[in-house]
Amino acid sequence: MNYYRNQSEKERSILLSLEQYDTNLWNLRELALSRGGLLRKSLRAKAWPKLLGLSCTDIRRDNARRLEFKRQLILFGTNDNGASGYLVNGEQQLDVIEKDVYRCSFIRKKRLCDEESLNMSVLAQSPLRRKVYSQASSSCNNNNNANTTSSVLEESSWFLPDDDDTILLTSVIVDVIRDYHVQDDDDGQLHYYQGFHNIAAIVLMNVKNASLATCILQRIVSLFFRDAMRSDFSDLKEATKILFPLLKIVDREIFHFLLDAEMEPSVVTSYLITWFSHEIKNEQVISRLFDCMIASHPLFPMYIFTAILIDSRHRDDILSSGCDFASVHMAISSAIKSMNVSEKDFDTVEDIIQIAINIM
Repeated sequence: MNYYRNQSEKERSILLSLEQYDTNLWNLRELALSRGGLLRKSLRAKAWPKLLGLSCTDIRRDNARRLEFKRQLILFGTNDNGASGYLVNGEQQLDVIEKDVYRCSFIRKKRLCDEESLNMSVLAQSPLRRKVYSQASSSCNNNNNANTTSSVLEESSWFLPDDDDTILLTSVIVDVIRDYHVQDDDDGQLHYYQGFHNIAAIVLMNVKNASLATCILQRIVSLFFRDAMRSDFSDLKEATKILFPLLKIVDREIFHFLLDAEMEPSVVTSYLITWFSHEIKNEQVISRLFDCMIASHPLFPMYIFTAILIDSRHRDDILSSGCDFASVHMAISSAIKSMNVSEKDFDTVEDIIQIAINIM
């Protein structure tokens, strides 16, 4: 993996890679995984879609489809599936999504976007969203050709007041769930789980565009979270079973300690399905981890989890905790929360990432 003397040199390498007509994805992947990752939001907004295999054509097509759906819902109060048919168990899922979004620490810390589109497909039922319904409807009627603008990132037509990030994030999540079809599942639909709102918030905070965030999240779901968003976690549970064999290889003492404490492989589940965003609230740290997750394979969070356990800064604390489920679980949680570091201590995060790459 390449070594860069300073941040400016790496930024030039990232920009050079992104400017190429046929981007070298292997090189871009190395840039995302190497120390510092993709550095800042504006670079992530360009690099994440490429790492996920999204083209401008894909984004324009998805934007046009969503715009038509919103127009039908606003003008006629329905769509081809009926006004209430855009979510499986719509009322129940929407209620959970809204509650999670309202509690989301990321949107309480700062605005997700400065100027953003309001996805209209979720305005019909929630009192939270009715206050901007008439404003957005008027905007929609005055912008019927919004999908023909020159820039993919400027196809949004609606802008939010400062206190409506909850509306924006909810609408993005609903768009992702509504538009995706899951093969080989009982009902063929995505099922929201608590914690996915944090994934969506981090993506939206970095790309600062609802349409692009929706496209990125749909591809992330397709590549990384299909098992988590099925009707149950049975397939995901099978994937967690590699945790203990992995620990047995890299650190037998930790492996036997967790066995003696009667820990189950499922201890890693919450980190797999949230990419650590339910414990790590530092925006810079979690965005850096997202660089790695997007550039790697779906089980990379398990390698990060393992790296935290065996890292010398956490290993002794875990081994010195009481050898019982509750004590060990608390020690693991504390170790992960300790990654909420300041910028001057960011090498801690980079060291964990390097350990994970080395054992992968």
